[in-house]
Amino acid sequence: MAVTLDLGTEESSIPLDWALYLPEEWVEDPQRRKEAGIPEGISFKAKPELALELIDEVLGWGLQKRVVLSDSGYGESYEFRQGLRGRGLDYVLQVGGDLTAWTEDPHPKEMPTKRGGEIPRKRLYAKDLPPYKTLKQIAEDLSSKAWKNVTWREGTKGPLRSRFVRILVWPANGLLQGKTMKVNAEELLIEWPEGCEGHMKFWFSSLGPKCSFRRLVRTAKGRFRIDQDYREMKMEVGLDHFEGRSWQGWHHHVTLVSMAYSFLVLERMSHKKNFWVDLAGCPPVDAEIIADVYRHMPHLRSESFPQENSPG
Repeated sequence: MAVTLDLGTEESSIPLDWALYLPEEWVEDPQRRKEAGIPEGISFKAKPELALELIDEVLGWGLQKRVVLSDSGYGESYEFRQGLRGRGLDYVLQVGGDLTAWTEDPHPKEMPTKRGGEIPRKRLYAKDLPPYKTLKQIAEDLSSKAWKNVTWREGTKGPLRSRFVRILVWPANGLLQGKTMKVNAEELLIEWPEGCEGHMKFWFSSLGPKCSFRRLVRTAKGRFRIDQDYREMKMEVGLDHFEGRSWQGWHHHVTLVSMAYSFLVLERMSHKKNFWVDLAGCPPVDAEIIADVYRHMPHLRSESFPQENSPG
């Protein structure tokens, strides 16, 4: 099992980084570690934690901050959402309908007092808050007038269109897990196609009013390219062909798969009629790296690469 971080654009997407997920009982087995060559510094980490580490790594490469998308396995993690906020990253994260929340700010206007006195307590407890609902219940309680029909892009069989609503909620899982006594508000995007009973999808978004309704839906739906990536990586460059049993071997395999697939994506895009790349929006390339690339791969030298003395 692996956690992957992909770079997505309006045109395509490619995998940027991978992290091998090892269950806790696996990590704590010395014999398994020795046989698979697991480095000494590797300890157990949950998938959301690994995902944040991948994000930190690619930001360290110079990648500009972008909107983060994920499936519900990460979106439902309070720690993951907090980690993105702490890094100043916007997100649109899918969550499940069983997640609980309030539709109004649950914090009391005044702190409850200590038992038998008038001195306000310093912290809130779950019992101090009003009853919450599941996201599915919240969707079912909404007025029919709240829903909007949104077309977000052209599909192979025509325009992709569905019914959506965006509202403000206060997720209960952060508070009830005991991680914090303050509940952060989240904008909730809900999709419920008309006539499809119970077929709902949910996303938490940090984009806020600055993001139009159509852009929000289009962003939430952007993860479809990742599923396409995995199918093509399996069919074209052998992602699922690895049968090794070593830490180094697995990382070697997924690295070569990523490079090969990225090459194929660039080749395909370069033959598109309206393909373009805006180099002005990219961070400058280090002059030493450029010189090293030219030294080992002189056939790559061209005007499309910045020269060693160029500012970028």
